[in-house]
Amino acid sequence: MTVYLDHLRRTADLTTLLGEGKEGKVSLCAAPGVAVKVLAPGSATAEKWDQVEQMAAAPMPPGRFAWPLGLVRAAAGGPPVGFAMPFVRGASVHEAVFGNTVPGFCGLARIEAAADLADLFDVAHARGVVIGDVSDRNFVVPVDASGAVERPARVVGIDCDGYDVPGRDPTTGRPRRYGEPLGTPPFVPPELLALPTLRGVKRTPAHDRYGLASLLFPVLVGTYAHEVRDLSGRTLPDIVALVRAGQFPHAPATPLPPGLEPKDQTGRWRYFPGEVRQLFVRAFRDGHRDPALRPTAVEWRAALRRWLAAKVALVPAVGPALFAFLRGQLTRQRLVQALDLAAARLDLAPAWAWLKAGNRLRWGAAGVAMAVLVGASLLRVPGPTGP
Repeated sequence: MTVYLDHLRRTADLTTLLGEGKEGKVSLCAAPGVAVKVLAPGSATAEKWDQVEQMAAAPMPPGRFAWPLGLVRAAAGGPPVGFAMPFVRGASVHEAVFGNTVPGFCGLARIEAAADLADLFDVAHARGVVIGDVSDRNFVVPVDASGAVERPARVVGIDCDGYDVPGRDPTTGRPRRYGEPLGTPPFVPPELLALPTLRGVKRTPAHDRYGLASLLFPVLVGTYAHEVRDLSGRTLPDIVALVRAGQFPHAPATPLPPGLEPKDQTGRWRYFPGEVRQLFVRAFRDGHRDPALRPTAVEWRAALRRWLAAKVALVPAVGPALFAFLRGQLTRQRLVQALDLAAARLDLAPAWAWLKAGNRLRWGAAGVAMAVLVGASLLRVPGPTGP
């Protein structure tokens, strides 16, 4: 199929089909770096074309979103059939987390992606845009030519024509909002889950803050925030009930039914910095009582960047000391000092102090454990220091 691209003022052939859904088909385009969404008849409305044109006239920073570039027509001067957008080579967050389809998406890369995701939401909110339909399938982790995650890892928003965006009515010139009444559990906040429909609901940044936290949790932990399992290890499917009740399984003193526990197969949650754990508690437990208590994208970005900086600083601070000790070039006292620093930066100081206070066997096991922690950071593989 050949189409006319308004933003390039030229025709181009559609090549590889990238995806297909109720709204239409997305295909690669012969124009470099461009993908095209051809809308299904039911989605091709005058309101949609107005929205796309206004979004294209107010572009986002490059590389952050697959933001509409302009309308696409079957022929120059003809009626619109779809719109063009930047092509993003990568895997959805869902595929990267649960499908393990992106080599290297582990260790520091996951914290990098989480911090970038928070920055993405802040960019949108600063421009009056509400994501609305937050989902782990609506964000892409870019990959390089080999299929491995780009470093530093980042995230790009897609399906942007479904965002709640500011605009103006083309007839009256009055301000209005464009958007779709869509929502994907478990990323929908509890106050919206209770509604029979999202049509006509004014989406706000407070709703997005819940979605952001719900998206950050699987990126960092590898499971959804409200997933629980029984003591036999069987995962229980209905997590929406916990969302409605404001029961965040990982929060202290959360009343779960007997025999249930939070699902965290890797044990990563317990090694998160206290600051990050508290932000999740605010998002899922405190924010259930008052949505205004949910952390902003700015708070998430700052906390995740501090965590990332601490882990990066850990490598030159502890790595050489560990290897020097193994070669017999460093005393046990100096190694302990280095491990004290590592424990502090990993937010493990209390546990490390308790281990040191025990007998030699316990101290030896603690040293091995800390070596594993440091090694995991050095190698950037999944481990107790984080995802």
